Amino acid sequence: MTVKDHLTRLAFGRSPFEPLSPAQQAQFSAASTTATATSAEPQTQRRYVQQYDASGAPMNPSSAARKQAMRRAQNEVLALVGVCERKGEVKEGEAKESGGRGGG
Repeated sequence: MTVKDHLTRLAFGRSPFEPLSPAQQAQFSAASTTATATSAEPQTQRRYVQQYDASGAPMNPSSAARKQAMRRAQNEVLALVGVCERKGEVKEGEAKESGGRGGG
């Protein structure tokens, strides 16, 4: 590592794509448990607790489910308009043509 790389590392810190060291992982997990336990807001008002995956990135399962439902709804609208087709869907004209071809 050159001097410039070392100074850049000091200035910007750890890259978000770089995995956490075991010491940083332990510090991160300890800080997240104390942050939820000693919240400035009373627990009666704040019902949401941030969840983290194994690498320390925040995750929200309910948000992922809402995004999936939104994608399905958008795909249904696009299929209804005719921009795309649903998987496994066969049009009436194609069903008649494919039925006569394989009869040999």
